[in-house]
Amino acid sequence: MPDNFREQKILIVDDEPVNIRILTENLKGSYQLIGATGGREAIECTMSTDPPDLILLDIIMPDMDGYQVCQRLKTDPITRDIPVIFITVMGEDVNEAHGFELGAVDYIAKPFSPAIVNARVQTHLELKRHRDRLERTLHERTEKLSHSTQKLKQASHERMLAEEDRNRLTTAIEQAAEAFVITDPDGLIQYVNPTFERHTGYSREEAMGRNVGMLQSEENDEAFYKDIRNTVRQGNTWRGMFTNQRKDGSSYKAESAVSPVFDTQGRVVNIVSVSRDVTREVELEAHLRRAQKLEAIGTLAGGIAHDFNNIICAILGYTELAMFSIPKESDARQYLERIEQGGRRAADLISQILAFGRKGEQERQSMRIQPVIREALKLLRGTLPSTIRIEEKMDETCKPILAAPTQVYQIIMNLCTNAYHAMRDQGASVLKVGLTEMATDSEQIPGSMDMPPGHYVCLTVKDNGHGMDQGTLGKIFDPYFTTKAVGEGTGLGLSTVYGIVREFGGVVSAESEPGQGTTFHVFFPVHETDDTLSEEFSDLKRPPSAGLRVLVVDDEEPIARMIETKLIRLGYKVRAYTDSVEALDAFQASPDDVDLIIADTTMPNLTGIQFSEEVFRIRPDIPIILCTGYSEMVTEEQAKVMGIRNFLKKPFIDGELEKTVEKSCKPEVASLKLQV
Repeated sequence: MPDNFREQKILIVDDEPVNIRILTENLKGSYQLIGATGGREAIECTMSTDPPDLILLDIIMPDMDGYQVCQRLKTDPITRDIPVIFITVMGEDVNEAHGFELGAVDYIAKPFSPAIVNARVQTHLELKRHRDRLERTLHERTEKLSHSTQKLKQASHERMLAEEDRNRLTTAIEQAAEAFVITDPDGLIQYVNPTFERHTGYSREEAMGRNVGMLQSEENDEAFYKDIRNTVRQGNTWRGMFTNQRKDGSSYKAESAVSPVFDTQGRVVNIVSVSRDVTREVELEAHLRRAQKLEAIGTLAGGIAHDFNNIICAILGYTELAMFSIPKESDARQYLERIEQGGRRAADLISQILAFGRKGEQERQSMRIQPVIREALKLLRGTLPSTIRIEEKMDETCKPILAAPTQVYQIIMNLCTNAYHAMRDQGASVLKVGLTEMATDSEQIPGSMDMPPGHYVCLTVKDNGHGMDQGTLGKIFDPYFTTKAVGEGTGLGLSTVYGIVREFGGVVSAESEPGQGTTFHVFFPVHETDDTLSEEFSDLKRPPSAGLRVLVVDDEEPIARMIETKLIRLGYKVRAYTDSVEALDAFQASPDDVDLIIADTTMPNLTGIQFSEEVFRIRPDIPIILCTGYSEMVTEEQAKVMGIRNFLKKPFIDGELEKTVEKSCKPEVASLKLQV
């Protein structure tokens, strides 16, 4: 069968059959696919009468690893010309370099893009097909040159076929998605293909005769380029990633292979560079790393949140108790207020980290925006160039807003990313992020925006970039409108910000002039809460439900005693237990002597849910408050469905414990007064 129509064979080697199946399903083309689950089996397949045309080889295998298999194949004359592509989770540069030293033609790190695997497989199979054809053609020519005149005519025909092959190869290079550059040994450009022109902005005429060093950027130092030159001079191929500079001064990432071309005497006569623009892939990988970092933070926070919130609950609870006993004007009272502020910040921080780690849409909640801003800026600092400095100025006294933490985070990241794009080409720049609280009638509010009366928390993001004229400024919130180059933005970032802010009942505005930078203001309505009960309890006034009998069970003794102390000071009769089984026994002994139960969710022996179920079997009407530091086992909605009166999250701040106890006891207060 002619080589053009022969179905090429690919051997997939991996000790995990599922990985072989995934690669088999992802490879698109007319290939004959076979699999091997071990190194020795792979070597047997290559020694058959019908060896594979290409091998996709895993590295980590039990009997023989991929490196050993490759070394065996490359030392055997029968199999050494079969191209080997490593596919592995071992993505470090040293592992990749070792693979190329053993003779592999390519190295793909898991997880991989099916499009990249298909492109590289197709490229290497095509190169092998041309190489095999050229070798056969050369062999045939050598034989035919020794024959008669008629053989000379046949040789002429073969030369014509070779010319067709050369033209075909030239056409393939001209139409390839990769940029091809051929230089002399000193780096002077002798050939570039059209893809090079598209990647760099230089036309073929502009590039010819110039040194390839015109593409060098400041991100790669001289030692980097010296290593490339030394590798090529030694007759080896250098593979790696460049940060190149286009004609307009912008940079792009290029994954490249630089190889020497030898003459018949073994001298290097040309250098060939094959490059692929991977700027988009690098950006996606960076976004993926950020997402994975947030997920890791969320997973870690979820693991420690229960204990962490218990600690904060005890700190805030006992701080509040201590403040009851100290005059407001004393220094000790001020110190305790500082401790309380620190505890509140810690509670806010763990709440926001947990929100970042959750999947799906987040419900709105009363939240302070300061921790979200700090977490977003912390991630941005790792991605912005050193020429951009971040200045933050936040009022720590800003009241909470009613919002979804992940959507607030999205607003901050979109605005700051836009600011980066506006400043990235102008050297030293400053990104200013501020937060303050103001009223609608405040003179600080810019412009004449249509805002309902009230108090707002204002987020300000300001850059000193190129700015915008008024025509552009009027369109920035329109969907799909963008001033960025193709491939750099979707035009949905600011329209998304606008939609989220309006959904929260807020307003977003922008101010800009050409050459003067841009300032965005986002106004979030303050979420007012009823603090009257909190103030009442903080002054130790007796609540209406005082005198009721409360059973408290929490396996953390400091928290159980803290709840007991706070409620006793308000006039409740409290029994506190740290063992859920012991508490249940006490309740069973005298169920009518308890008016309210406060139980922790996560406890040994009996969890809060199990404890509540046993209590309801005895007294279905008794009000129960379920407390939690963090638990994925039950939500507030699930708790209420099973009859739980209220769901209280630790730590307790702003009188939440006292208000929840009062609210839970209201049905019993009336009957108590009748008895009196």
